[in-house]
Amino acid sequence: MLPSRTSEEGGIISFLASPGLTVITCIVLAIVATVGSFLYRGDTLPSGQGSMRVFSSPFFVVPAFVLVVNVVTCAAVRFPRALSRLPLYAGHLCLVLAVFALLLDGRFGRVMTGYFPFQVEERSVFDWKEGRDADLPFSIEVKDYAEVRHPYLLRIGVKRYPGGEKIALLEVSEGKDLEIPGTGIVLRDLRFSPEEESLYFTAEGPGGTFPVRAGKEGSPPLPGGIVVVPVAFKERGVKEMKASLIIRRDGTENPVEISPNHPGKFEGYAISLVEVRFDRYLNLY
Repeated sequence: MLPSRTSEEGGIISFLASPGLTVITCIVLAIVATVGSFLYRGDTLPSGQGSMRVFSSPFFVVPAFVLVVNVVTCAAVRFPRALSRLPLYAGHLCLVLAVFALLLDGRFGRVMTGYFPFQVEERSVFDWKEGRDADLPFSIEVKDYAEVRHPYLLRIGVKRYPGGEKIALLEVSEGKDLEIPGTGIVLRDLRFSPEEESLYFTAEGPGGTFPVRAGKEGSPPLPGGIVVVPVAFKERGVKEMKASLIIRRDGTENPVEISPNHPGKFEGYAISLVEVRFDRYLNLY
C-alpha cells in the first residue's frame, strides 16, 4: 500500500514544525555567528582584502530562513491550542521578527569603514559587503573633535602655619566640594592643572569667599593659617569622544554630531565614531 499525498504533506509539516528543527537551526546559527564574529575584523585588513562576509553568506542566511519557516509553521499548527495562552504564543512569534530582521540585515545591510582626515572633505570608504573600495553619495568633513575626560582623583594635604602642623590628607574627585575638618572652610569647584601642577578652587570660610591657586609650594594662607597643598593626582582616562561633522550633498551643508555611543543619522546612514588616530605629523584622522 502506497502512502497517500496527505500523509506525505503531513509528515513535511510535522518536520517543519518540530521543536527539534528549532533547536538544530538555533545551534547552527549560534556557531555561524560565533565564527563570523572572529572572521569579521572591521577595518584592520588592508583595502581590498575583506574577510569572509559570513552574515550575508548562505551559511547564515539559509539556517535563518529555515528557522523563520519553522517558527511560522509551528505557530500555524498550534494556533487553535494557543488561544488560551496568547502571551506565550506572541512571545514565540517575536522570534520570527528577530530572525527576519537578521535576514534583512545580512542580505541588504552594509558596513562601511573609512578614515576621515581632520578638516578635509572625504567620501571614500571600504564596503565590507562588496569587499572593495566605494564612494559615499555625500562627502564628510570632520570640523571639530573633543575629548571629555573623567575628573582627576586628587589627594590634597592640609597644613596649619606658621608651625607647619599637618592637619589632614584628603582625597576627592575634581569638581567636587571638600570641607576641611575642624576649620569651617569649604573648598568648592576644585580644578587641577597637570601642566602647572596647580589646584584651583574657591575657598569659603569665616574670612569670606575668594578664589585660590595652590601650587606645589601650597596655597596662600587661608583663615586660621590653613594652607592647601596638592599632593598627588590620578588620571582616569577619556570619558567620551565627540566629533562635529559637516556632511555635504548637492551644495547643502548638514551639521552632524557623533560620539561612540551616539551615531549620527543622514539619509538612512548611521555614522559612528569608532577610533581616533594621529599620523606621524600629529594630524588627526
